[in-house]
Amino acid sequence: MRKRRNSIYFAVFVSLLGTILIPFQLATADQSLTYLNANYAGTAYLNASKSLSVDITPLNNGSDTWRYLNWSWNDALGLRAGGGQIGIDVYSNGSQHNFVMSIDNATDEQLLTGVGNPVTCDKRNPYEVNGKTYFQAVCWTPYTLAPGHTFRLQIFNNANLGPTWFNASFEDLTTGAKLQIGSINSGDKNLLLPLRYVQYGMGDLGTNNNCSAVGINDTIVSNITNSGLSISTISSQSMGSCLNAVIVPNKYSLGGNVFKFGGANPGSRNLEANASTNASTNSSQTLTRTPRAIASVPVPAGFSTGLYQLTYVGYFNDNPKFDDGAKLISSGSTGVNLVRYERSGFPTFQTQFMSGYFIPDYSGLWRFKIESDDAAFMWLGTDAFMNYLNNNQGAVIRLGGVHAAASSEYDVVLEKDKIYPIRIHYGNEVDVPIFKFDTMAPGFNVWQSDVTGLIWHTQPSNCSNWGIDFTTVVKAGYNVSKPRNECDAPTSTTTSVVSKKTTVTKPSFSLINIVGNKLNVSVNLGSAGTSTPDSVYLVAPKLGVLDSNKLFGKVSGSKASWSIDFDKLLSGTAIPLKVVGVKNGIESDPLEQDFNAPASIDKLITNKAAPLAPKNLKSRIVGTSAVISAEATIKAGALATQAYVFGPSIGLSKANAITGDIVGNKVLLEIPLKAAMAGKKLPVTIYLSNEIGDSQPVQTTIVVPSAPKIPSGSIKLPTQTKAPKTVFCVKGSQTRTFAASSCPPGWKNA
Repeated sequence: MRKRRNSIYFAVFVSLLGTILIPFQLATADQSLTYLNANYAGTAYLNASKSLSVDITPLNNGSDTWRYLNWSWNDALGLRAGGGQIGIDVYSNGSQHNFVMSIDNATDEQLLTGVGNPVTCDKRNPYEVNGKTYFQAVCWTPYTLAPGHTFRLQIFNNANLGPTWFNASFEDLTTGAKLQIGSINSGDKNLLLPLRYVQYGMGDLGTNNNCSAVGINDTIVSNITNSGLSISTISSQSMGSCLNAVIVPNKYSLGGNVFKFGGANPGSRNLEANASTNASTNSSQTLTRTPRAIASVPVPAGFSTGLYQLTYVGYFNDNPKFDDGAKLISSGSTGVNLVRYERSGFPTFQTQFMSGYFIPDYSGLWRFKIESDDAAFMWLGTDAFMNYLNNNQGAVIRLGGVHAAASSEYDVVLEKDKIYPIRIHYGNEVDVPIFKFDTMAPGFNVWQSDVTGLIWHTQPSNCSNWGIDFTTVVKAGYNVSKPRNECDAPTSTTTSVVSKKTTVTKPSFSLINIVGNKLNVSVNLGSAGTSTPDSVYLVAPKLGVLDSNKLFGKVSGSKASWSIDFDKLLSGTAIPLKVVGVKNGIESDPLEQDFNAPASIDKLITNKAAPLAPKNLKSRIVGTSAVISAEATIKAGALATQAYVFGPSIGLSKANAITGDIVGNKVLLEIPLKAAMAGKKLPVTIYLSNEIGDSQPVQTTIVVPSAPKIPSGSIKLPTQTKAPKTVFCVKGSQTRTFAASSCPPGWKNA
């Protein structure tokens, strides 16, 4: 636990295409902050078309320092004052970094998948207004900052989820590596109004009140922008002892403006002179990774070194299904390293497929490079065992076709000792073969072919896809259901695998309707079995959901559902919908149907009566929550728009009822359980509502087991990262989120 120290404050006023107010709060202390507050005078927005960003260049990683960008929307009436934050949270002595996004007064959050980096999300400080729950949503991912590299932090709208949903990205402009976190639903914000403020800030670990030694002098801060508009001048300053802040042209290679403040003459301190140029490494010293001993790698029982390799007659010609019917020449482990072909050693017109796991020995940015003649593809993570059969979908390295030697690279943040499924396809059609696989570990600057201790595989079985065992990936936390019957069958002594020709059940539509500004779609996935899809996606070009950004549905039991923003300009038109189920990388036949949107959406959603009572109530225990499902009757002029649950047994009156979700005619409510509820029967009341009134209440009883357990199939969130430190503080009528463990002087916990 870090100790709290003293702090100093000062303020600066800046102009951006007009008058901009920027108060700074400078701190040399552990739990204190340095920030500048920009009032964009009606010019700064953050909504579906406007984004915010800041560029930072850390000169060292030895200090316990936050680097962040704050903003605040105009919230709906009745909500607590709040804002948002993106930044880099650095723990003691630079031991761990997190890229963080935080939004106050949020209403929902959703983990991102398929972005190449682990994401964790958390809900904090919940409270209710008019029966609706709001909270501080915080999402983060680990990352190791490289001194001398420039990083761009950006907050932007997630158009696929709707105008109030936001993602954040973190890009190393030196290497091109990029990662994302989110998404968070900002809730009831007035996105059409300008932002109340925009801040750049920093918290620092220091030992004295030395204005020239504050943490901000260890970082080049440049290019604070709002969709192209940038802060460019300072008009005045006030408060505190560390004055004379300046904004000067950036002498560093990326240009823009640099923010310097603190001390008698901050402009004379040349931060840029201490920074290396934007190169892939900031040192001329050769740093080569030394592989750890095989015996020291913490692998599960049954793992073997190397990838599992299959060699076939013929050139696969970019076809990931080539091995169906191809003549197999040999199979087995690659050994601790992959074979390198450098113009010899691999006959013309042959193909190799390799699969298994990559287990890092360092956390941070890993770099992968393949050079090949002819085609080569690489998958890492979920797509290594899901979706890859779909025209090489999800491949992070693509060197397709017949070509002379060519290379491609891929950068991604990985966690030490975590299991990452990996798959590589390589083939040589004509002329000499070339295949080279290299990696560069975090903190090193040399490409290495030695992957000793990094690559592993499990033996093929009825519950595997060659070197990738489905039980292993589920235990590793990947959101995929293992094949049911095959995994329980006796293991074959041959190299048989789950058949890639297994038929996947085609989904069927169970609901398509429009409620409010949402098009709700629900499909049946069929009864549990070997052909039941593990996931399902939707394509609807008229709604902006294309094959290139297909939208995966929310799967619950035998149902999958979507709720998509609907533009009333589409009233009266036919909207083509395509739904496809996916299992172990294999797709079902597409389910296609046109939805004929009513000519007058306004008439459809105008209610003249309260909804009917919910029916078919069911409850179950999931983890530490009780989940209640019900059905709402779809009746013209009496559509339910809200669902509520309350009862003395769960400590809630009707005025404080928990709000649920309604998708079409499906109702879902979640009740958090307390330890004292174990082994008890909890009677609760459920009712539906719309703008006309409430339905008749319906009672049900929740039976809580004596020791509720999280189901084995639940998603396991990363446990190796520390949650970023934020605190919600109040001073008089003001409230604000600070990047710290406790509130600064003059503020107190809200």
